[in-house]
Amino acid sequence: MENKEALNISLNSKEEINKLIELLDNPYCKEYIKRKLNDIKNIDEEDAAIISRLAFAYAIKKIIPENKYKDIVIEKGMTTEENVTLLGESRKENGKYINRYYEVVQKCIASKDIFFFCRALSTFAHELYHTKQRLDAENDVIDLNTLLYCLENVVGFGIKGKYKEDYKKLFFELKAEIVGARTAVEFINEYSTLKKANVDDYVELWAKRKNPDYEDFFNINSLKEYIIELLKNIKEHNLITKDTIKEYPVLRFFFRDDSKFQTPEYFETMSNYTSIIEDKKERENKIFFCRIMKEVAEQVQKTSSHK
Repeated sequence: MENKEALNISLNSKEEINKLIELLDNPYCKEYIKRKLNDIKNIDEEDAAIISRLAFAYAIKKIIPENKYKDIVIEKGMTTEENVTLLGESRKENGKYINRYYEVVQKCIASKDIFFFCRALSTFAHELYHTKQRLDAENDVIDLNTLLYCLENVVGFGIKGKYKEDYKKLFFELKAEIVGARTAVEFINEYSTLKKANVDDYVELWAKRKNPDYEDFFNINSLKEYIIELLKNIKEHNLITKDTIKEYPVLRFFFRDDSKFQTPEYFETMSNYTSIIEDKKERENKIFFCRIMKEVAEQVQKTSSHK
């Protein structure tokens, strides 16, 4: 494949990421991807390394705002006895958003097994979506996804063993799993000439594998109850501190200076301000979100008054 040297770059700058993304539209590169995706049984380790980089580039393009490319770092990690089951991870370090995939991912891509192949491809978007969730939390994106990401992290890492205990039912992990599955199928559909897979069917299959009750979990009443449960844990363990707000800045819109959850009146006022939002769909989504938060706040207030 021509331009193979471009695939050897370490992705830690906007220029390097853009260079790799540009390869996705290169005719020689597209032909190479198509040939390999059409016959995964002939993918070797070198092919797997190349496909990993290109799939990561595709996921970056789909998920991360271009103005944030300069803060994104892509790393390949070595699989050890300690992380043998780990496919990837994301974290923030020194102002950079590190997205790491482990060598086992490339082994899965070269496994000649379609399940492991798709599972590996989904890893890239999964980890990048965690980065997107963190970016939203830091940039005051006020919606249900961002709120749950923050609350689950505060509880999961604030209470010893809680994250590991609840991993399979975490909303923010399930969302990342769904985004990962969807992006993997879209990548295959776009670059292969195989029969197009039904993205929604595959995502549903993958989500049910992660959480058999995921459809009930996304029910708005279930989510309200879940948020109330998270808030109860936060209150009992005094998890809202100045450090918490520094880590997840958007939470300052949901908690008062005394660390208590905001009042129903607060969310009613927030809803009134949505009139300045020009986009109709966005405005309706914000109004709906504020209504849900008002109902949550009413329940929290009611529970507190009974003690």
